[in-house]
Amino acid sequence: MRKILYLVVSLSVISLLILTGCDSTTDPSSTPPNAEDTMTTVATTTAPTASAGKITLEQYNQVEEGMSYDEVKEILGSEGTLLSEVGEKGTELYTAIYRWFGYESAASSANFTFQGDKMELKVQIGLK
Repeated sequence: MRKILYLVVSLSVISLLILTGCDSTTDPSSTPPNAEDTMTTVATTTAPTASAGKITLEQYNQVEEGMSYDEVKEILGSEGTLLSEVGEKGTELYTAIYRWFGYESAASSANFTFQGDKMELKVQIGLK
């Protein structure tokens, strides 16, 4: 129960940072000993990668809870931009947030949150 509460609070904070446009990075010198065994550093970026494509509201609506990243990528037609990741890859608590931009304007985008390679949460703004 405590892990679920920690996860919900963590995702809320990460989502808030992403939605407000703040960049956040972890200073490696401030990482406590042995923390790397249980958690990766939080990596954020706001610029799309070269492979990140643009999506429509119709594509966004086809994505369903429980889909894997590869399934979402197939529907959307491209890799997303990794905004944040927490946890150890390959574990069920590994959480990653990806962004795809819309065609309409620089402000239109969709974020998808994956936990353990299953899409758990999606949010969009301005897609048409």
